[in-house]
Amino acid sequence: SFPTRRSSDLAIGAPSSVGQIYLGPFYYYLVAPWLLIFNFNPVGLGYGVAIMSIVGVAGSYWIIRKELNEIVALCFLAIITFSFTLVNLSRFSWNPNLLPIFSFMTLYFFHLWATQKKMLYAIIFGSLLALTVQLHHLALLLFGSIILMFFYHFYRSNTKRKLLAQLIPTIGGFIFFSSPLIVFDLRHDFLNSKSFMKLFSSGDVVSEGSYIDRLNATINGLLHFSFQMPEYIPGAIIFFILFLCIYTLFIRKTKSEFLLLHFLTVVIFICGFALLSSPRHFHYYGPVYM
Repeated sequence: SFPTRRSSDLAIGAPSSVGQIYLGPFYYYLVAPWLLIFNFNPVGLGYGVAIMSIVGVAGSYWIIRKELNEIVALCFLAIITFSFTLVNLSRFSWNPNLLPIFSFMTLYFFHLWATQKKMLYAIIFGSLLALTVQLHHLALLLFGSIILMFFYHFYRSNTKRKLLAQLIPTIGGFIFFSSPLIVFDLRHDFLNSKSFMKLFSSGDVVSEGSYIDRLNATINGLLHFSFQMPEYIPGAIIFFILFLCIYTLFIRKTKSEFLLLHFLTVVIFICGFALLSSPRHFHYYGPVYM
């Protein structure tokens, strides 16, 4: 049997593990049709996540091949196909499990909008960003690379007015798909907003310890969960810096703005995550796996 939810609860999703801040309800509505398809057998939720994960991997391969080349796309496909963490995330139903795919698609449509300046891409990007944030709050760190790349494209653009004008449907798409959570907050005396502000004002989110130690732990977590490396690698920061140097060489060689976007995403996410005092669980790295 399934617990019933009050009508007011249909506008919220799962609470976060820290601070009891509610996510949006997107994930519930995304997987609900799979319950109907499987005659309300809970295993249908797992099948739904597995199928969406496979479609997401196939779509990501096509995007990489289009933006870069066939060899890079095949290497990318091989790594994520045999990634223990991504395979594990595709085997059961949980709101962070689809975060890697939604984060990747959000960044891709941002790239399409910023480079081609089409209204449709602006709307899709804004909508996907809202949906991605509803899968896990750490997706908020995507805003860092997105904002930087927006100003980069704005500075280089010959149609600055058009880019600014298209911010309106982008923000509109974000607000529309965030509206259930906004309505819930309005009806409940800004419960979620107050919890969010209380979490930061209490000092429980940002750690007061050594930033270098937390950065090292964050990078170790990324390497361990992404590539099944040992849980602790001495000098992980040096390894990460070398990786970023090689990445930079590829960006300079290809002059790919798509690679630059992902470069900034990884750097900002890791540096931002290192500020937080929370444990380094495998699902927390969802926005940067792919």
